[in-house]
Amino acid sequence: MRFSIPERPGSSPLLFAATMVAVAGVLLGSCSRPPAEDPASLRAGIVAAQREFVAAFAGKDAATMALLYTEDAAVLPPNADPALGREAITKFWESLMILPLRELRQELVDIHGSGETVTAEGRYSLIDERDHAVEVGKYLTVWRKTPQGWRIHRDLWNADAPASASPADTVVAGGA
Repeated sequence: MRFSIPERPGSSPLLFAATMVAVAGVLLGSCSRPPAEDPASLRAGIVAAQREFVAAFAGKDAATMALLYTEDAAVLPPNADPALGREAITKFWESLMILPLRELRQELVDIHGSGETVTAEGRYSLIDERDHAVEVGKYLTVWRKTPQGWRIHRDLWNADAPASASPADTVVAGGA
């Protein structure tokens, strides 16, 4: 059986086929992906979430810090095993709360990606109780948009200082 396009006076099968391909392209193209989020709005959302994280760090509130991660998040600290999931992430941050650190400062340098998952690139400083930067470094944080807002999905960082002879000599900092 052969398929044929009925002809109308003044039309051609080629013109009809080309029109149908164009219509299909427009329809498929408009359905393929959600509209991109405004870059300024995206950046503002990540900055707001980072502020929550920094405030929880300053308050030595590991439980609140862990709630800013996705359920299946991973913290990938230097010189330590990964902390996988919120329970392990809470324990990880609790173990750092005994250190004489007063503040985590962050500078968001860039955001890569759009939509539901983005990566934040930045710099951080850990400030001790005497207002000295005891560690300065960089971070990459993968953020996922959830019904609760932006949440950290993967969190990794490293200090700018050369590696010490002993991992025990390294202060561990949060990269979120």
